Amino acid sequence: MRSGSRFGQIVTIYFTLLRLILKLVGSGDSLEHKMQVLLSSMKMAIATFFSRILGLVREQFIAYLFGASGMTDAFLVAYRIPNLLRDLFAEGAFSSAFVPTFVSA
Repeated sequence: MRSGSRFGQIVTIYFTLLRLILKLVGSGDSLEHKMQVLLSSMKMAIATFFSRILGLVREQFIAYLFGASGMTDAFLVAYRIPNLLRDLFAEGAFSSAFVPTFVSA
């Protein structure tokens, strides 16, 4: 499959989803509101796309620097532990589960 046809499929799917979003917004809303929803969803899609590309570049750079070795595994563990702790404590996943249990005990 050529990359051009793959890109065309992705664009078709994206615009189909956008049409669905516009239908979900409702027919009673103004055109300006629908366009704002459309633009907001496009911004999120573009930001997600660039985030994925940058993540791929980061992984390729790490693979280039370290290769497949124990040092790579150690680096990735050291890289992921702070992010895991932030996810658990700062973003509320831990506190939303732990605090009600602690209070009821």
